[in-house]
Amino acid sequence: MSPLRLPVTGPYNVLLVEDHLDDATLFQTMLERFGGVWKTRVVNTCKRAVETLAEGLTDVVLLDLGLPDTGLPDTEGLSALKEIGRAHPEAPVVVLTGAFAESTAQEALRFGAQDWLSKDVQPDALARSLLYAIERVAHVHSENGRLATLERLVRVVERLEGVCA
Repeated sequence: MSPLRLPVTGPYNVLLVEDHLDDATLFQTMLERFGGVWKTRVVNTCKRAVETLAEGLTDVVLLDLGLPDTGLPDTEGLSALKEIGRAHPEAPVVVLTGAFAESTAQEALRFGAQDWLSKDVQPDALARSLLYAIERVAHVHSENGRLATLERLVRVVERLEGVCA
């Protein structure tokens, strides 16, 4: 396997939310191939994912759809994504599923997922998707910080204009 050719510093903490042990093991093994870049923690319910995210030690979530505690029947499996988004909107989420439907993929992106991957994804594509999700969210946070700073500066200038007028 070729090494990941991205600017990777790591290690990154991945929260893998997967209720099938075989799939969880497969994705953990894929990420271990990158030599310590990815540290994976596995939980098997949405409730446990929300609790784990509250610890603040997760860089990216790899989320299987259709978890057992998401209020099924949820034919598109988006309940877990919505719940994680409500509880932790800052968390980058990459959605994994065995059943691909373009409309569900678009909905997942609309509800905050950074990417959508089929469970037959190759290791390099999986790692790239996780890294890009982390980088996109970090960029948005950085830009939001800059915007907040500019807004504060505008208020200061407006107050100064009022004093000088």
